[in-house]
Amino acid sequence: MKNENEAKAYVYTIAHHIKNEGKDAKSLMVMYIRYEDTLIKKDNRWLFKERDLHIDFIENRSLK
Repeated sequence: MKNENEAKAYVYTIAHHIKNEGKDAKSLMVMYIRYEDTLIKKDNRWLFKERDLHIDFIENRSLK
């Protein structure tokens, strides 16, 4: 980036969500996520200017 008060950041995470599917039935949804962030420096602090969410893969599993 040309502006020294702006930066790019990349965050990768795996989110796990347990869902109730009815009586005694649950499932697990696993999401592979990445964020592409643009940050801006203001008053000597880095703040989010823009955040792009990308879900690369979703996996659904039944839980017993």
